[in-house]
Amino acid sequence: MTARRNRRFGAYGGETGVGGLLLLFVLTQLVSAVMLGYQLPRTVAGFSGPTWALGADSTWFRPTLLFEAVSQVFRLAGILTGLFLVFRGSPRAPGFYRGYLAAVLAIAVIDALLIAKVYSQLHATLSALGATTTGLAASRYVALLGDLRTGAYALLWWLYWRRSERVRRTFARVR
Repeated sequence: MTARRNRRFGAYGGETGVGGLLLLFVLTQLVSAVMLGYQLPRTVAGFSGPTWALGADSTWFRPTLLFEAVSQVFRLAGILTGLFLVFRGSPRAPGFYRGYLAAVLAIAVIDALLIAKVYSQLHATLSALGATTTGLAASRYVALLGDLRTGAYALLWWLYWRRSERVRRTFARVR
């Protein structure tokens, strides 16, 4: 009981508890969950109408769209699971987050590779039709920048969860 009472939440929680960078991480996870929840209906809407029709021009488009939808659900479920572990003070939280963040990094790399393939196919199709590719290039840039941001975020926080003394002490097994 005493160990659980000593796990305080706040910026000045001492050497243990959710404070400092760990508090910043929790806050960014909450913001990420809201953003993913907001984006998910738009991603699902891509499985019909004109967005889905683009799959006729790119063999990689529909599998990439499916990959992105599944990865968004995975990331949202991972955030909710991780926050549950953090708020419970579970000793499983560090291992979970190291695995989860490594998976998010891998997803960002795979998504960037898929985006490069899809956009090159769509560029070739639009060029053959004589259509402008300016909007396509801009959306490719935005998508790749998003993957770069996600990958950098996952790598930096993975290093934090791996090396942080606060994490080690906050989620140490109670004897």
